[in-house]
Amino acid sequence: MATYNWGIDYPFRADVDMDNYQYHFVVAASTVGYVKPVSASRGMVLGVLQNDPSAGDAATVRILGISKVVAEAASAIT
Repeated sequence: MATYNWGIDYPFRADVDMDNYQYHFVVAASTVGYVKPVSASRGMVLGVLQNDPSAGDAATVRILGISKVVAEAASAIT
């Protein structure tokens, strides 16, 4: 079965080590041009992290299109 995966990716920098956050939502960090994982403090989601960068490395963020997403919840997602 063929799959159709398209999207627009935008380059940012990782504010923190995001080795375990591939395919998680990210938000803008306090430093311009940097992103960090979504936390309890939330913020406006920029997109989905497509790679697993260390702090300061290039972070590829899918801002439009189709992407795998990893979600964790304490209760059911509806």
